[in-house]
Amino acid sequence: MDVHEAFHLDNLSLPVPQRINLLLLLGCWFWYLIIKLYIKNDIDIVKLIALDKSASKEEDGDNTFNTNNNANNLSTLKLSKIVYNFNVKLTKIILPMHIITCTFWFFRQNYADVLFSQPIDSPDSRNDPFFLFAMAQRICEIIIKTSKIYPLLQALFIVYYILRNCSIIRYCCSRLIFIESRPRNLRTTYILISDTLTSYAKPLIDFTIYNSILITGEIKLRHLDLLVACIPIFIRIFQCIREFINSNGMDKNHLYNSMKYASGLPVLFCMWISRAYPEYHETYQINVFHKVFMLINSTFSFYWDIRKDWSITSLYNIRSSSVANTKADPKANKRVNFPVKYYYYTIFYDLIIRYWWCWIFFGQILGFELTDSMIFDGETQYLEIARRALWAIFRLESDHISSMTSIK
Repeated sequence: MDVHEAFHLDNLSLPVPQRINLLLLLGCWFWYLIIKLYIKNDIDIVKLIALDKSASKEEDGDNTFNTNNNANNLSTLKLSKIVYNFNVKLTKIILPMHIITCTFWFFRQNYADVLFSQPIDSPDSRNDPFFLFAMAQRICEIIIKTSKIYPLLQALFIVYYILRNCSIIRYCCSRLIFIESRPRNLRTTYILISDTLTSYAKPLIDFTIYNSILITGEIKLRHLDLLVACIPIFIRIFQCIREFINSNGMDKNHLYNSMKYASGLPVLFCMWISRAYPEYHETYQINVFHKVFMLINSTFSFYWDIRKDWSITSLYNIRSSSVANTKADPKANKRVNFPVKYYYYTIFYDLIIRYWWCWIFFGQILGFELTDSMIFDGETQYLEIARRALWAIFRLESDHISSMTSIK
């Protein structure tokens, strides 16, 4: 959503702010599918993300996160049922609201002027045959005109519902910048939340701009979208630096990881330059720098996904360099928990989405009329959430293998 375009709420053909609500709901269902996949492969995801400690905390009524309590009061099957019921309840609330919002939005875009351009005068008596029609018209007018705020109410409810029902997310969100490196499964939870936030950056930007216009009637901060885009990046940078300091400077992977996230800042800087100084917007130099920085960021992120987050050292033989030292428990020493073809499919998908901007750029060079999408508006946001779900599957698997065999 470009803040320099003529942006008016009544001119939007699609409810852009509804997108973040659908993506949040989609993310919840992806999480359920991840749990089911881990159950099928006999991996205890409860221990991987510290939910066993979270459960014991809730039962004890303790307000602090007890990292010393090893009581596993939550089984993986029970977690699956809890998440499923949670998603069903949330879907039953949000999906009807989404349909209602889109319906009212459609009428406001296409028929509001026709229906309400000449309001009917109030009938003098309730016995007037036009009384019910006039009242129905006014009620519809109020509902349709207030439909602008429905996306905001839904988003607030989803966030409240998630935080209210998941203590581990509530705990980690309250200390997101001050990441705790120990125990390892708690650190994994922090990373999952923080990296997921980066995937929601674009819909969050659109949603923020929408609410800014909704509340004030205009965009008070000209570069509000760039400011919002920086928040997830700086959160991860601060987390990486904190972990690097906590390791006494011994683990330089944290420093390199912070550089990966920082590589996205020059991209935002180029966007700011093109806006603050319009004379540079179409210049060759700024476009070249912009594309080069995007290429660096995409390549760095793609490499880190495969090599560091998923612990895949070879594309020819997935994790073949890590051989189990013992054969006492073959299942515990497995380096690959899923069919090998799944890894290749996911790597290919990650490659496609990381360089999605590149395919659009090449399409423009070839003469196709492409803007920021190929198929439909906002497609990359849905594709990115799916990519993040796949990333989480193999990121958690990597942690599972690491906890069993210390291959990292």
